[in-house]
Amino acid sequence: MDYKNIVLQLEKKEFKNIYFLHGEEEYFIDLLVRYFENKVLNNSEKAFNQIITYGKDLNASQLTDYCIQLPMMAPYRMIIVKEAQSMRSLPDMDSYINNPAPQTILVFAHKHKKMDGRTNFAKNMKRSMQSVIFESKRLKENAVPSWVVKYMAEKDLKIDLDAAQLVAEYMGNDLSRISNEMGKLAIQLAGKAEVKKQDIEDNIGISKDYNVFELQKALGKKSRGQIAKIIQYMAANMRTNPIQMIIGLLYSYYSKLFVAKSSSNGTDASLMKALNLNNSYFLNEYKSALRNYSLQEIKNAIHTLKYYDLKSKGVGNKNMSDRDMFAEMIYKLIN
Repeated sequence: MDYKNIVLQLEKKEFKNIYFLHGEEEYFIDLLVRYFENKVLNNSEKAFNQIITYGKDLNASQLTDYCIQLPMMAPYRMIIVKEAQSMRSLPDMDSYINNPAPQTILVFAHKHKKMDGRTNFAKNMKRSMQSVIFESKRLKENAVPSWVVKYMAEKDLKIDLDAAQLVAEYMGNDLSRISNEMGKLAIQLAGKAEVKKQDIEDNIGISKDYNVFELQKALGKKSRGQIAKIIQYMAANMRTNPIQMIIGLLYSYYSKLFVAKSSSNGTDASLMKALNLNNSYFLNEYKSALRNYSLQEIKNAIHTLKYYDLKSKGVGNKNMSDRDMFAEMIYKLIN
């Protein structure tokens, strides 16, 4: 069942006995868990009938005991198991899944990975008419700008596509982080009707002229003078420009160049497909870079970034500072 259908059922008070929320994207899991925590039982009912526990702290026998108890002055007992992926005896809940207590709503929040579909527990969950399984999947990067637009619309704010694209480029597809930052931005911009690119640059720690995107653009143009100015500023502000974030974003950039260089026929349509772009805002920037780099140079850049990724994590690094490592890495990218 998808997220929207689960929410619709919950709003209608159409509850199942077991909900298994799993997958790599924690954002939707957290939203559903908050709904169960706050909207199924009222405050007086929660005192005796709502239990929130953690997978590492209980076993199947304890959890079953919680579930089979009768509610007190409430229609349901609500049992929420957070970090269910840490519950070693989870497969032992198999017998309960086959015969759940009708007065209990049991919610598993199994984050960061999918459940093991090979177990009898998973197979019985799928067969049960009283169970709901929800897999929370990561959004593809090219879907993030549209998601940002919808998210801000829910807060009665418009955001232009350039600004939404900048958010996606800066934060990737981490919806929890994006929603946190955009939620704070909505508060800061109270009274405004629309979020512009300038608002993102001013409020989410992106220097207008000296950020990783301007660095990316300068590297694409092989503009040594501009690169020197940017790395001087960024190297002096490594706290707001952590090297692993820089490496990750540049690795994504050069990887896209590699795919486009090796698979595109050169037309705008094929380039957008190869680059996984859903609008043409950054297309000219990529086209410029593709003219300036050979396929071998792109391969060398990817190899360099892999090397410094390991070095930034301590592999072969003899006390080299992030600042020096960053400067050395950029030098090798352009030489």
